[in-house]
Amino acid sequence: MITQDIIRTLLTSCVFGSIIFFPLVVAPVVFKVLDGDEASRFLRVLFPRYYLFLIMFSGFAAFSSWDHPGQAIGLGFISLSTLFVLQVAVPKINEWRDAEMDGDKAAGEKFKKGHRGTVILNISQLIIAGSVLMMIAG
Repeated sequence: MITQDIIRTLLTSCVFGSIIFFPLVVAPVVFKVLDGDEASRFLRVLFPRYYLFLIMFSGFAAFSSWDHPGQAIGLGFISLSTLFVLQVAVPKINEWRDAEMDGDKAAGEKFKKGHRGTVILNISQLIIAGSVLMMIAG
């Protein structure tokens, strides 16, 4: 019988695994196999799907954690912060990257800071998802 604990564990494991897999496996392979422009175009299509996956799975995991408030808050944070990245940060980062490619050095600095911010957030999300898994295993 599938229980709420099993569902929460599976969903949280998917979130944790995808946060590790995408930046450590997918992105490096893309940049190794494709040239810069092709890699950028490919990742601009792939990233929104990755973010939607994180939003949905962490949101469902948060909902399935309703009786564990700390876990629900952590997973809800992952979902909502990823929604922010998808809707606000990524469009600005892409805009700055395009301007940088057109020679705007100030936009290049904004791109670097924006990208660094999303990387730091992603690491924070990984720590949260890992912590929730440890609580579940607990």
